Amino acid sequence: MFLIMVTTGRSGSTTLKNLVNSCPNAQMNGECWGALIDLLLFYKKMKMTSTMPNSLEWENGFCLQHLKRQIRSIIEDTWGGADAWRVFGFKDIRWFNRLDLLEILFDIYPDTMVWCHIRDPLEQSKSSWWASDTRSVYHLEEYNRQIVNFHKLHPDKSVLTHFDDIANGTKMIETFKKFKLDLTPQAFKRITKHRSHRVEVHDKSQYCPYCLVGAPQDCYCQVGPLAWFSK
Repeated sequence: MFLIMVTTGRSGSTTLKNLVNSCPNAQMNGECWGALIDLLLFYKKMKMTSTMPNSLEWENGFCLQHLKRQIRSIIEDTWGGADAWRVFGFKDIRWFNRLDLLEILFDIYPDTMVWCHIRDPLEQSKSSWWASDTRSVYHLEEYNRQIVNFHKLHPDKSVLTHFDDIANGTKMIETFKKFKLDLTPQAFKRITKHRSHRVEVHDKSQYCPYCLVGAPQDCYCQVGPLAWFSK
């Protein structure tokens, strides 16, 4: 199973990643500045290209099925290989306005499951780098709306959890069963006991508080101009 955790920063996603990695035959990788998202965007554009009319301006000599195998090879050669794990995947916080790319992932890995995870936007906007911008709460509200809507559109391919669920061992164990993972009570207690509240490096950076990649005036996500920012 290919497992993708779609969430927001400061939502408890690192704890969830650690819980996944405590399970036998499971490997969830951490963030990579949205590199997987860029790879999916590349495949999406190439797939669109393959459907264009047969004319000189759209002439391309590539095989889409071969490209799909190459994308899988890049992912598995870089991060250890899905064949080595029963559950293999990633967590990332940079899916804002990019959730449509998960449809592409379903094409590349048909057995993909999406773990949608959210937190109360008002409380989250007070945490770490979010507190550096008073408009963060509006971004988080919209991001959460997108995540919840994705889950509603794909109920058989996704699971939705909330920040508060992390404290509920019984619920976490049941949630993990949906991913065919065996989370033990002992592992749950050990990992949640040591949940980190340390200051992140991003707290002191000049990164955009939304994508954590570029400077606010020239950021990677370009969420600044959105209309709801004026609230």
